[in-house]
Amino acid sequence: MNKPIQLSDQRVSILKYFAPIIITFIALNWNLTNGFFVPIIIIAGLLYWSVRILPLKNVVLEGEYLVISSFLKKDRVLIKNIKDLNTRGWSMYITRIHFKKPTSFGKTIIFSTMQRGLGTGVSDRVQDVLTQIKEGIK
Repeated sequence: MNKPIQLSDQRVSILKYFAPIIITFIALNWNLTNGFFVPIIIIAGLLYWSVRILPLKNVVLEGEYLVISSFLKKDRVLIKNIKDLNTRGWSMYITRIHFKKPTSFGKTIIFSTMQRGLGTGVSDRVQDVLTQIKEGIK
C-alpha cells in the first residue's frame, strides 16, 4: 500500500483558521491616531481572507484517490475524475483542480501546494506527483 502524500501546504491550513485573529490584532494595534482606518483594515483583511484563503482545501493523495477536506467535511475522489489541473503563483503556489463530475466540494477545488523550504517553489516530490496526475489525464 502506498504511503499517503500531502499535496497541500499545512502552514496555509493553519493560517486559514488564524488569519481573522491576526488581521484583527494588526488592525487594532494600528497607530491609534489613524483610528478611522482600523475598521477599513479589518473589513478589507476579512474580505481578502474570505475570498482567497478560506476556500483553500487540504489535499492528500492516497493511492488512486485524492482525499479532500475542509474544516467541516471530507471527500475521497478518484484521480480518474480529474478533468484538468494547473498550478500557478509566485509567493503562494495555488493548484486548481477541475473535476469531470461534481464532488461534495463542487466541480473545482483550490489548494495551496506544498512548498520547498521558505516558499522557494513547489516541493519536488509534490511537483512530480502533480505532473504524473496531469500526464495521466491527457
